[in-house]
Amino acid sequence: MPVGQWLLLLIIGLLAGGFGVVVGAGGGFIIAPLLLVVFHLPPALVAGTSLAIVFLNTLSGSVAYARQQWVDYRVGLILSLPATPGALLGATAARLVSPILFRTSIGLILLGFAIYLVTRPIPRPRPVPRAIAVDDQPLPGSPAPDTLSRSERPVTGLAVVGLGLGFVSSFFGLGAGWLVVPILVHIYGFPPHMAAATSIFSLCVYSGAGVAAHLWQGHIVWPMVTASGLGVIVAGQIGASLSTSLQGTH
Repeated sequence: MPVGQWLLLLIIGLLAGGFGVVVGAGGGFIIAPLLLVVFHLPPALVAGTSLAIVFLNTLSGSVAYARQQWVDYRVGLILSLPATPGALLGATAARLVSPILFRTSIGLILLGFAIYLVTRPIPRPRPVPRAIAVDDQPLPGSPAPDTLSRSERPVTGLAVVGLGLGFVSSFFGLGAGWLVVPILVHIYGFPPHMAAATSIFSLCVYSGAGVAAHLWQGHIVWPMVTASGLGVIVAGQIGASLSTSLQGTH
């Protein structure tokens, strides 16, 4: 791969990975369209290569968020375990779809996401019990006494949501954190930072299953993963650190 392309992918990984971890979406919603439009990869290679980069990004971000104790592991697993079969199915479907249908579908998804970002309501904090504490002290980075306890947080229906997340994530290579975070914030009342951290953790789990399926089918361009992967690993640490200093609205 030419040096210019290698450097471009590294920069894309740094920018997309950092932003993706901050908002809890992973960088796939930026990386996949660029692989499609700029590098002209076919749909299956776009999905597999992008998802492999997303996995590295979310793995790095998950480690950083875990150190900050922002991840709700119970909710993350409720989301990610049902998503795993969908991720395997999505990897197979990606090689069967026509390039025109793939481009149209990914364009409509990104357009819908853009409309949501413009029109989304500002989440209102809910009066809920105090966050889990250790020795009666709030967890490091915990924002307020009104944060709902991890053990008490109601998550009815999240397992059903997870069923479709894996397919969408693996089929398009976008990840699905951009769907998870609004659901956790606006429907289940999660604080935005906890929603982002939990989304990144769940995406790491089920994107790993999707990557394994894409790897088995030969859908991953490893030089591109190496170049962008270095960027997203570094960006995952930076993004998680920056997230604590940003205003908590998604």
